[in-house]
Amino acid sequence: MAVNLRGKESDGFLAAGTQAVQLASRYLLDHWGMSRGVVQKESHHSIVSAEDLRSEEIILGFLEKEFPGHSFLSEERGQVQRHSEFTWIVDPLDGSSYYVRGLRSFSISLALLHEGQPIVGIVACPSDAEFFTAVKAGGAYLNGRRVTVSSQEKLQDGILSFSHSFLRAPQYAGPRNDLVPSCRSIRGGGSCAQELCCLACGRTDGFIAPSQSLWDFAAGAILIEEAGGRLTDFAGQAPCYSALRCKDFPVVASNGLVHGRIVASLAGCISS
Repeated sequence: MAVNLRGKESDGFLAAGTQAVQLASRYLLDHWGMSRGVVQKESHHSIVSAEDLRSEEIILGFLEKEFPGHSFLSEERGQVQRHSEFTWIVDPLDGSSYYVRGLRSFSISLALLHEGQPIVGIVACPSDAEFFTAVKAGGAYLNGRRVTVSSQEKLQDGILSFSHSFLRAPQYAGPRNDLVPSCRSIRGGGSCAQELCCLACGRTDGFIAPSQSLWDFAAGAILIEEAGGRLTDFAGQAPCYSALRCKDFPVVASNGLVHGRIVASLAGCISS
């Protein structure tokens, strides 16, 4: 079980993480839509750009100087394991395909785990000048203003967001055909971290994304929690962060009020 950290200690982690992400944000804005170095990863749906790699270098370089004894897990470089109770989780550019084409749906996601539990979450959406932060038991904030999830109780009046994989894959046809017509409006695709932030500040009411990696949702998870919402797997179980690595967690996030309805629709579907 994670021990309680002093407020000043958590604030120090947040301040350092904020500086690292702001440095990377400025770099990404300066190169937005201009990338010439793009490489396909595991499929044509996933790419890595030169800007992904440079953003990661900026964040890791800053944090490793500040906290040389901490562990790190980042999307492109992988894991650097040290004998530490602290692990930084880094997605240096979530939404690379949008970023390289000059679209706005991209973000930077940074979380800090203490003994396997998120205690700090930071998501920057540079193109919208939005900066989301959360500290365990300290609330969720957008540009310094406290935010909460929506109070929408009925799915029929709600807005749901879905990842590309949920909208494309045939194994989700059943819940897709149930949920899409059941809500008022939908959003599709986009950056996972950014969509979780939209949920945390009450713009949307639910988000479904199969096969997510820890760096995709760790920061968003604490933002959702501190904003009053829920994030679980398709069976309604909370993440076990210490056991997760790559693309093995099917995310369901919501304001909490419509969570049961979404999970019920997903019951029995393949989630990997």
